[in-house]
Amino acid sequence: MSHYFINDPELKSAVRTIAYDYRGQKLKLYTDRGVFARDRVDFGTHLLLQAFTPPKETGLRVLDVGCGYGIIGLAIARAYPDFTVELSDVNRRAVELARRSAAEMKLGNVKIYEGDLYENAGGPYDIIITNPPVRAGNAVVEAIFTRGYELLAPGGMLWAVMKKEQGAKRMMEKVKTLFGQLETVLIKKGYYIFYLINVRL
Repeated sequence: MSHYFINDPELKSAVRTIAYDYRGQKLKLYTDRGVFARDRVDFGTHLLLQAFTPPKETGLRVLDVGCGYGIIGLAIARAYPDFTVELSDVNRRAVELARRSAAEMKLGNVKIYEGDLYENAGGPYDIIITNPPVRAGNAVVEAIFTRGYELLAPGGMLWAVMKKEQGAKRMMEKVKTLFGQLETVLIKKGYYIFYLINVRL
């Protein structure tokens, strides 16, 4: 069985497009078999994007980790053209789809690369944002938070969405102490939208 968090070059391709409107911007996104939520924008992702509120600053550096076909990072890049947005995923097919979408939308403020979590990430980032690959296991999800903390600038934010049934509350409590501050923005239909702030000086 193929999973969205691994590479499976043997999986037959069936590329399609989906549309998404975000803060007055229209996005056309390429999806395919073997990527997360290929038929429609995942509800948790949608909630995360709608709740996302960046600081009122220009030129912020953002990383969408575990980006899949790029919905989160590309939406932010389109809505906030002065931001520099990086997208990273372990799934080569997902990365290629995100690159294709970015090229077609002529997004010049994005960098998209293949990597296992933060493998090829630089930093420091003002914002890290993720819909973590919970099916990859708790260790992977926890690493997104703990390793992300190290790549955030002081005062940087890590935004995430998790479902209660997938351990959201347990994970939130576990990583809150590391970051120093956690804010729950929205709880809806079992989904928790929250952000952590790196409060170190």
